[in-house]
Amino acid sequence: MLIRSRHPYYTERALTKKEVSGCVLEETLYSAGSRVPQHSHNVGYFCIALSGNCRERFGTKTRDCKPLSWGFYPTGEAHSIEIDTESRSFGIDISPQWLDRARACSIVLNHSERSHGGIMARMLMRLYYEVHHMDEASPLAIEGLVLELLAAISRCGVKIRGRIAPHWLGRAEEFLRVHFSEHLNLVTVSEAVGVHPVHLAREFRKYYACTAGDYIRHLRIEYACREIARSASSLAEIASAAGFSDQSHFSKVFKRLTGMTPAAYRAALFTR
Repeated sequence: MLIRSRHPYYTERALTKKEVSGCVLEETLYSAGSRVPQHSHNVGYFCIALSGNCRERFGTKTRDCKPLSWGFYPTGEAHSIEIDTESRSFGIDISPQWLDRARACSIVLNHSERSHGGIMARMLMRLYYEVHHMDEASPLAIEGLVLELLAAISRCGVKIRGRIAPHWLGRAEEFLRVHFSEHLNLVTVSEAVGVHPVHLAREFRKYYACTAGDYIRHLRIEYACREIARSASSLAEIASAAGFSDQSHFSKVFKRLTGMTPAAYRAALFTR
């Protein structure tokens, strides 16, 4: 593939690029220690990190991006990226006609959204899988997934109005992030933050739109994605380190959350 330098501080290489129904889907490799200068997109744009680590700057804010970090960027919103380690990303340019279709359904996508994991990451990874396993049904599958993406991103801005998440809930989330690979239960987490298990379960689902158990599974798969991308460890070793009791269960959860098996994910990252 031809290496394209758009700026003296950064180099990118297109690994895969497909155009389907006016949408451009592209996997890109960025060199370590480089920088993507401030820029904006002239169409709606989704992006998910596949491997590596980088920092994104937008407005006065900064966020660290790691595998399964994602963002939606409306037309004209400026941001820049600093690449720490060699990184891959998968992006989708959403053509104006698709945004017109969304507006026809009263969906106006004028605001950016950024997060890590969750339903948006799962849909973007399913698109990534389709791009790497194209067949006669793929265009239809991709169109359906793009429509799902537009509907889902419109709902990301819907927050629980008039309520602020309790401080202890943030501590519970941090506890899960630190101990995700351990065998946890609601009693253990509730004791760590000083609330009743039933209250924890109810409030966690309300604010995070999933159960604490689902959240742990997401954290384990996010960890596995990072390890698959940066290490030569076997899938069995990665499964064990992530907290799965066996590789079979690991593979089932990985495929359910990303749309592909761990082996397929590793092959997609390292076969080019």
